[in-house]
Amino acid sequence: CPNLNGLGTVFANGVDEIISRAITATLTWERGNWKSKLTLMPWGEFTSDPQQTRLLSATLSQLDPSNAKYFDDRGTQKTLGFSLAYDSNDWLMIGEIVARRYQSSTYREPSAGYLTVGHHFGNALPYVTLARLRSSIPHNGPNANPASAATLTAFYRGQQNSQSSLALGMAYDVSPGVQIKSQLDFIRPDAGSNGLLFNHAPTYNRASPPVERLFSLSVDFVF
Repeated sequence: CPNLNGLGTVFANGVDEIISRAITATLTWERGNWKSKLTLMPWGEFTSDPQQTRLLSATLSQLDPSNAKYFDDRGTQKTLGFSLAYDSNDWLMIGEIVARRYQSSTYREPSAGYLTVGHHFGNALPYVTLARLRSSIPHNGPNANPASAATLTAFYRGQQNSQSSLALGMAYDVSPGVQIKSQLDFIRPDAGSNGLLFNHAPTYNRASPPVERLFSLSVDFVF
């Protein structure tokens, strides 16, 4: 079942602006208890803080005019994702991998994947999830230039959020339209990484981050 979508959104409020535009193509396949999906975004733009990115791009272009083409301030990107799911009356398995590549050298390029395995016991579904997020230095970047390298290195350091996680969870169907879910996450950022959490305590050791624990409890409704 092929599906082609084009999405574009621009939100503006005073000096704050979020720009998000994309063209996506999705191919899904189902057979029995199996379902897979391939998603390709050949072009997209996302800018959460245009003023900041424009200032950074302009600064880098002035420092290194010969490589100005690499300092895109629109967040132009390509994304490829694949997911595979199996769900029967007994077992549940869901896995997904996603990779993103930017046109600009000012962004780290993330790739991520997870695998969830669970087993149905009546209305209860205990499950375990393993996940990995990796943010890499851009694959296409300018030639080494001391004038821009220091600024890029500092910017890359702030974007480092690589981490691994383990989640133990339980989902319980109270009724056909109501589900209660609890989950305990064990999150370990890579050395030199902030992970996905912000506002760390002053004692946070970036060189050797501790394992972070996060507990969540939610109620989902289907109408």
